[in-house]
Amino acid sequence: MTDTTVRYYDSTMTGAPNTVNNTAGGLLSVLNACLDTGFNSVTLTSLAVSSHVATATKANHGFAALTDGTIRVYPVIRISGATPAELNGDWRLASIPDADTFTFATPGISDQTASGTITAKRAPLWSTATTSCVAHTGTNKAAYRRVDPLATAMVLRVDDTTTTYATVKGYEAMTDVDTGSGAWPSAARYLYKAANSTPVGWAVIGDARAVYVWTNSGDYWAESLFFGDALSYKAGDAYHALLIAATASSFYGAIIRELGTVTGADWCRNLAQAATVGAARYSHAKSGNYLGYAGNAWPAAADSGFHAWPVEVWDGTTAARGLMPGLWNPLHAGQPPHGTLIDAIPQLPGRVLQVRQESDTNSRLALDLIGPWR
Repeated sequence: MTDTTVRYYDSTMTGAPNTVNNTAGGLLSVLNACLDTGFNSVTLTSLAVSSHVATATKANHGFAALTDGTIRVYPVIRISGATPAELNGDWRLASIPDADTFTFATPGISDQTASGTITAKRAPLWSTATTSCVAHTGTNKAAYRRVDPLATAMVLRVDDTTTTYATVKGYEAMTDVDTGSGAWPSAARYLYKAANSTPVGWAVIGDARAVYVWTNSGDYWAESLFFGDALSYKAGDAYHALLIAATASSFYGAIIRELGTVTGADWCRNLAQAATVGAARYSHAKSGNYLGYAGNAWPAAADSGFHAWPVEVWDGTTAARGLMPGLWNPLHAGQPPHGTLIDAIPQLPGRVLQVRQESDTNSRLALDLIGPWR
């Protein structure tokens, strides 16, 4: 079966909220759409299965593949209201022949034309068709949980009451949007939004247990946030949730790209499952102190290819604890260009990596857009 757990969203998509500016609540509108409700909901004209492929029709449906001009990554959509019920659920599109049709593979479903009032939308990252990921809300505040049964119980609280930035914090449990236990880290963490009322670009990439968020509040993607579960080496690690975000509320909070430091990165609890601890990230020494900052020329001299390395996360700076999900370190100095899609990687068959510029022109990171991450 095609993996549907990894999903990508950005501000250029049809139906996406264009609300990240210096207005309170604008970031929450984006997070609600990507994590909880989905967006671009349309009512289909028809949905028919033939030879285990479903073809949907709807004039100007608005769904499109992410592409750099040569490679395409198709979105995950959620179908609801169909009979037979087997068609309801999340599907990665297989093709988008034109503005009025799209297809997806339906193994095991016999040839037929579905009935009912059938809707399709960009599938949200964390909510299911029956369970919301919004645990608590308040005025321009929200707490988000992962509903995946394999996820840790930790909750992401976002306070978007301020104009130019949002404040973020992790909690082990919450009883309302302002009350919880096991908060981490002790100091505030931030995601900068924008300096004025002009909306800025944003991108959200994640799976059922983790999310990366970027805002483009300047000349480059300098603001970032990660919340979720790492790929822990420790069996039975109940507290392997991470929060990575800027330590200052001002512009230029490029934190995910940084290596060899615990600044702005914290585990919910340490390996001993006792107290919160910093989370230093390490990767290939040739990349320097940042992801994709130095290394090979691109394409690489040996094979004209793209070389990338995993990103390991440590308990403080003393013990390796796991890997960052979906994140790769390009071993090329400030290359390839932002937005490049890379496929045909021998070590990652069937995957597509998106190269992203985080901060100045010399830094790069890569995210797996196909998955699974775990």
